[in-house]
Parts: sequence; C-alpha cells; structure tokens
Amino acid sequence: MSSSFSGALIEDDDAGFGPERGSWQGSSVTRREIEWLIRTRRIPAEVSCRLPGSELSPDVKEGEYVVFMSHFSRGFGLPLSDFAREFLDYFGLQPHHLPANAIASLSAFISASEGYFGLWPSVHVWSKFFQIRSNVVPDKSLHPSEKLLTQCGAASITPRRKSVFPRVTGLESCKKWHKSFFYVKNTGTEDKIRLPVFSIGTPSKVNWTYNPRRSHVLAELFETRLKELIRAGLRGEDLMATFISSRICPFQKRTHKLCYMSGPLDPNRVSTVELDNYLVFKRVRAIFKTEMPEDWAWGLKPFTRERPPPALGLSFTCIKITRANPADLLNISAG
Repeated sequence: MSSSFSGALIEDDDAGFGPERGSWQGSSVTRREIEWLIRTRRIPAEVSCRLPGSELSPDVKEGEYVVFMSHFSRGFGLPLSDFAREFLDYFGLQPHHLPANAIASLSAFISASEGYFGLWPSVHVWSKFFQIRSNVVPDKSLHPSEKLLTQCGAASITPRRKSVFPRVTGLESCKKWHKSFFYVKNTGTEDKIRLPVFSIGTPSKVNWTYNPRRSHVLAELFETRLKELIRAGLRGEDLMATFISSRICPFQKRTHKLCYMSGPLDPNRVSTVELDNYLVFKRVRAIFKTEMPEDWAWGLKPFTRERPPPALGLSFTCIKITRANPADLLNISAG
C-alpha cells in the first residue's frame, strides 16, 4: 500500500505485547550514540547526558529529564520548539508517553506546516487531522474503560475519520523503542531542554478528546489549502523527505521556519553535508514504512529561502499551478 493515500500516520502497536506491553525494560543506549547526538547538535553543549545503569525504569537525579534515542532518530531535538512543548503541555504528556512512531508522525506534520504553508505548527491545526489513542495493558477480565494505560507509549497518534492529511506510516519493527532511554540535565542557568518536569506516571488524558471541528478558522483554511496541495501532487513521501533532506530536527527550537532554510551553513542544521536522493531514500526507509523507490522524485517541493511562501492571510484565491512549485498554488492575501 502506498503511503501517499489520504489519512495520517497509522501506528502499528509498537509498545509490545502481552502483560509486559509498554513496560520499562531497561536501556541499551551507548556512549557512542550520545556523542553522535551532541556532535550533530541534536543536544546542545550546555546539556549533560548520563547513561542508565542496570535500572529497568528511570531513576532520575535532581534536575534530570528522560529522553529516548529512538525519538531523536525521528526528529526529536533539544531544546524543544514552542510547538513541541505546547503539544506536551496541552495533552499532559511526557516523552515516554509517545511511541517512536508518534514522533515520526509529528515530524511529518511540522514539515507540512513549516515547509508547505510557511506557518509555525499549531496544536489546534494538528487536532483537525489527528487524535490521540490510548494504549492499554491487555487484560480480558476488565472492561475496556477499566484497563490501565501502558507505562511507555500510552499515547499513540491516529488520523481522524476522513482526515485528508497525506498518509505516513511508522515502522512495525520499533516495538522496543522505549529501551533507548537516557538522562539529560541543564548545566547552565538557561533552559536548553524545555521539557516538562519528569514524572514517571501515566498521562492524565487531559484534552485528548479535543476536536476543533469547524470552530477554528486557521484549521479550516489549512485543510482547504492542503486539499489543493494534494491535488497538485503533495504526497506523504514529500513530508518524510522534507525534514530529512533539510537536515533539521523538527522538534528542536530553531531561529526560523523550515521554509526559510538557507543552505549547508544554516545554523539550524545538524550537519553541513548535503544528502543526495539515494541517502534521503535510505533515511526515509529507516524510520517510515513506504514504497518510495530508490529513484524517487518530489511530488511537490517545499518552499525555500530562494522561493519563500506567500504571506498568509484569511482569503484564498486559487490560481494556475505547477506540480513542482507550491508557491504557484495559491495567491494568499490579507483577509
């Protein structure tokens, strides 16, 4: 099945099976992996990292937070962006509540908002297309409403019914994502992490039923334009390739939006090395389930600093478009 079908990230159950489903099982992270995160600026120099010992569940020291290597490989980065922190706060979540595939889904949404709309992402717009699903510990003796949330990965992301957001699908093979945790801590006075204070408990499910429906103007306009972008050629593969090819971490606080990237020396990049199409293909296939071919081509390219997005307003007038240029898709004027 092609990942370009309408929908959203359909999460396979990546929290495990049986009574151990979603339970803490220690960590296998290595010092070499953490050094790579620091070297590529996914973790700033002002943040110290500590490997877990033999503990099965996190044993945090004062001022520490728990993060996951599997999340970093899917777009996570420190310090968190405004949207990433807003998302956690609004839904009452911690990183360990989100499966690895949820991070990939959110990275694709951020890529769409910044790369194709020129907008900082919003929880309200996200909620137009997605919702949070509870992952529970299997127990046939209990009614579904009485089942306990899993310790890890309690909050999966699924599409809303009739969501038009391009489909991106997570890997089925990341069921042990939660075995990649380690600890981070600020070393200076400035917060270079921006995570909520760590709490090992399950989420409160606050705002999990929120649905803007037709009450949020920007969400409605976003959907209208998204449908036009899809007709112009936008596919799920484009969203996957956008943040990978731009060499950024969508979750990380940046000085400007993805659509204003300025090239190899952009300060928001994790590397100055450009990726050719084959390397983009390999990295997409490493974190998404897709039929994207080796010789893939853009369905619709994201905006760039050389071809910036038009100013966003509240009135949209469709004009003649080309498949390769979303800037030609809509003339957006102040409403």
